[in-house]
Amino acid sequence: MRRAMFVVITGLGLTGCVAPVPPPETDPAVNAVAAPFGNQMPVSVIRAIALFDAVCGATLPGFNDASQQLVANGITIPSPEGTATLFSATEDVSFQIQDGPGQGRTCSMVFGTPDSPQTVGRGFAGLGQFVETPFGPGTLYRDTDFVVLIGASSVQGTTTYLNLRLLSER
Repeated sequence: MRRAMFVVITGLGLTGCVAPVPPPETDPAVNAVAAPFGNQMPVSVIRAIALFDAVCGATLPGFNDASQQLVANGITIPSPEGTATLFSATEDVSFQIQDGPGQGRTCSMVFGTPDSPQTVGRGFAGLGQFVETPFGPGTLYRDTDFVVLIGASSVQGTTTYLNLRLLSER
């Protein structure tokens, strides 16, 4: 079912070619700031993907054990706005488990990185071969039936903020 959903998603957005990994698109209107406390350090894309794998990937299919993984990785600071987002005290990373969109839950991570767009692209290539979809660049997460999407990004100074979302049906 998930692979079918991805085929439908990507089938709607294919433009005739498959991009290896698109560089992140910046949108100044996107407010994807992960560091509300001002003392978190940006992370390398390699570190961000390791956290994404540990929190989101390791807790598939329904992210039921994500809270334990968040604690194990030091992501325990509640959002000052009262949302369900949790932040790291030391790294410029945040996570939120959301209901939806659609059929299941989503594990969403926002992170700030000083890495170049080329380095980010190479790092994201390890997740799968991204194609353009109506929902942004997407792929099947590490050759599973679960969809990972790259959300909009923003740049603040020398830090680029990116959003990765892993979708589940549960």
